[in-house]
Amino acid sequence: LRIIRTAADNTLQPVNVAFGVTIDITQAMDGATTCPSGLRYQLLNTGISYQSLMTPGLPPHPPKCIPSPTTWC
Repeated sequence: LRIIRTAADNTLQPVNVAFGVTIDITQAMDGATTCPSGLRYQLLNTGISYQSLMTPGLPPHPPKCIPSPTTWC
């Protein structure tokens, strides 16, 4: 990965950042791994699709009222 950062003399300086090798996904996840959907990876063997496990749920609804310093909900 190559990034550009600001150096001490306020100039732009390119920097290379090295990362390790990406491991195989089958070695990185076991049955106890929590997927973005909130379900465990072990449920893949029970008929739930990989896409369903990796698709997160909907975000929570926004609050109906936000109190301010001068008003309460």
